[in-house]
Amino acid sequence: MAMNLMISVCGQLAGNSVLTYYQPAMFRVLGITSTDRRLLLTFANSIVSCFCAICGSATNDMIGRRTKLWIGSIVLSCLFACVTGFSSQFGADMPVNLPVSNAGIASIFLFGGAYSFVYTPLSPTYSAECLDNHTRAKGMALKIVCNNIVNMYNTFVTAVALEAISWKYYILFVALNLVYAGAWYVFGVETGGRTLEELNEVFESRWPPTASRQKSGSTRAESAGMDQELA
Repeated sequence: MAMNLMISVCGQLAGNSVLTYYQPAMFRVLGITSTDRRLLLTFANSIVSCFCAICGSATNDMIGRRTKLWIGSIVLSCLFACVTGFSSQFGADMPVNLPVSNAGIASIFLFGGAYSFVYTPLSPTYSAECLDNHTRAKGMALKIVCNNIVNMYNTFVTAVALEAISWKYYILFVALNLVYAGAWYVFGVETGGRTLEELNEVFESRWPPTASRQKSGSTRAESAGMDQELA
């Protein structure tokens, strides 16, 4: 249940909420005054994010859930730090620096793509893998409640924060993603490559994060079968 709520909170408070609901405002901070260009950039970013989400879904088993989450959190923190740095170069009395503005736009696109690669495919699947059959319904319901609570914050606080402190609000998500990286590295349970029965054994062990990084029984059986075929 801790893993279920962790993926929920981290996914909703990684900075994507600002990118999703207030992307035109982020482009405005970067000096993009044209409404048509802001809408075009928002549309283009959605296409890039969709492509990255498909790639993320295809590589979940190859990379591993835990690895993707803790390394992805570091990448997201670095990219949001770039967005913060480039956005800080603009103000009411400052001229628009086109190269810096373009670099900031590129950072937003990269952040949206990285988030879609990491959290979009894992948010629904990781929760289901962490929950047993008799707890999955309650667990998924609790996850939805948690998502809605966090989204209340995103909806009612972000708009006020962006108007009050503008790009300085981004620093919060830079710090949060670094915290998430440490949390996933230490507490993250790897659920990939295991059956539900094997996952039950992992979560019933003394320290599930360590147990999950050991080779699963099915993987050992496949390796033994390949060795026999080669022999």
